[in-house]
Amino acid sequence: MEDIRYYLEKIKHFAILSSKETDDLIAKAREGDKLAEEKLIEANLKLVISITKHYFNRGVSTKDLIQQGNVGLIKAIKNFDPSKGYKLSSFAFKWIKNEMLEVFKKETAFSFSDRARKNISKYKKAKEKLHQKLEREPTIGEIAKKLNKDKKEILKLKALEEIEITPMDTIEESHINQSIDDSPARNVSSELARERFVTVTSILSKKEKEIFFLRFGINEGVWSKEEVMKKFGISREGLRKMENRIYAKVFGELKRRAEES
Repeated sequence: MEDIRYYLEKIKHFAILSSKETDDLIAKAREGDKLAEEKLIEANLKLVISITKHYFNRGVSTKDLIQQGNVGLIKAIKNFDPSKGYKLSSFAFKWIKNEMLEVFKKETAFSFSDRARKNISKYKKAKEKLHQKLEREPTIGEIAKKLNKDKKEILKLKALEEIEITPMDTIEESHINQSIDDSPARNVSSELARERFVTVTSILSKKEKEIFFLRFGINEGVWSKEEVMKKFGISREGLRKMENRIYAKVFGELKRRAEES
């Protein structure tokens, strides 16, 4: 994590450009001026960090997110056309986020299929509607009846909800604060989900618990697969099997607790 701290300290001193300075550099960059292009990149590295903060502790290395986000920034600057009417920051936002999404697709071990996400979404909406109608928390049976599903399937969705990873597309440009000094964005639901993760780790072995904490960044920044493989001296396939075993244990425990509640 030291290299990330050094990087953050370094880019902290890059000045934010005025609108005129940005326009002038864009014009020069479009004419092939590499120095102007480099200045545009440096001035917008803080935007990448601001977007990255919204995805801390999601099972992907912070370093990987920053690196891929920077790739998106560079692509955005190379493809930016001011005549289209966009601001550079708005245009770059989409490129940065899309590049980060690719990291999640490749690296996130604890992710769900599109079908599973849709079912979780339906479960949440049904629960919310019933809560508004009944003015209390709906029972498993009531939710099952509304969705025309078996109670066991609703219990599974309830457990899945506990470990769901927030999709990348839930973060909008308006939520991004470009100040690098701000604390990482966190909300109540993510903190509660994190607490639930911690409470079920008693069922894991010491090694499994350590890997789980490192890969999800429970006590510190998220470690990449490569970092964990090096620390424990295991292969990529060995880590994949270990993560799947951890996932099965955590999911099973959350499901058991959901059935008891």
